[in-house]
Amino acid sequence: MSEALITPVICRIGHEETTLLLENSEFLESLGFTVESFGEDSIAVRHIPADIDIGDTEAVLSDLCPQLRHSGVAEAAGIDNILKTIACKAAIKAGKSSEKRELETLVARVMSGEISRCPHDRPVAFELTKSEIDKRFGRV
Repeated sequence: MSEALITPVICRIGHEETTLLLENSEFLESLGFTVESFGEDSIAVRHIPADIDIGDTEAVLSDLCPQLRHSGVAEAAGIDNILKTIACKAAIKAGKSSEKRELETLVARVMSGEISRCPHDRPVAFELTKSEIDKRFGRV
């Protein structure tokens, strides 16, 4: 899902990165970004993925540039890394406040097994056995 911005975000990211993003604008659009030229070293972003915070727009696009440069959009591994980067930026971060309903939904998805790993492929939950707990509290 893409979100139209009332005022475009202007990203001053340099000539090389601007050219790279504009060359891949069709692919970026498939991810939810609409980018336009805004001078030699800047782009105007008119749409962003709905899960991305508007303040993270430039950082997300900057983070995508090395991946686009390295593997382009044709390779599956490159696309997977790009999607992981976007998911990471959209993820709940420490210090970010969340609504109770959002957290309850997240917990339900983790408990059901629907979500087992974060965008970086780290486990989001693990099991502690009684013996491990006893050991940590010096009860062995």
